[in-house]
Amino acid sequence: MIVDEFYTIGQVYELTGIEISQLRYIEKMVGLQIKRNVAGERIYTQANLETFKFISELKDKGLNYKAIKNVLEHKGEILSDDEKKKATESLIIPDAKLQKFMEMIKTTIDKSIDAKVSLKIESIVNSVDILVKQNQSLKEELEHEHEKHFIELDKKLTNLRNVQIENQNLIIKKQQEKPKTWYKRIFG
Repeated sequence: MIVDEFYTIGQVYELTGIEISQLRYIEKMVGLQIKRNVAGERIYTQANLETFKFISELKDKGLNYKAIKNVLEHKGEILSDDEKKKATESLIIPDAKLQKFMEMIKTTIDKSIDAKVSLKIESIVNSVDILVKQNQSLKEELEHEHEKHFIELDKKLTNLRNVQIENQNLIIKKQQEKPKTWYKRIFG
């Protein structure tokens, strides 16, 4: 009669290196049914240890717990290594055909990229042409406004200069029209 050896959750931690809280989480996420003793404490079998090691390997390979649960539920349906090798060998493509296939894929991808890039470049060129025309138009408009501004400024400055000259002439004329004081009349 073979008696299964049972492990406590602490012993499973020591044997697998998986934290106790993580063990409970894994049980919950993948739906493991762990036996309990009369006190309600978890008791693990060697098969449970192997399952935890397997789950740890799958997790290291990048599977999430939902996928791991799916793998565990369909474990009997998964191919053995020999069956996988045979299936893989039947799918291997000879090198010559593989090279042609790779060249065909590369050509197809290149054509697709060229077509999309050409469309984008054409669109960008059209946009740039429009911007250049708008820029030229704005430049001409700005030059015209500057020209107008400087003409008006020149008129204002000319008018200001003329007003100053007139004021100076008026001042000179008033000074000339003023009667001379008796002192200047005598002494000159």
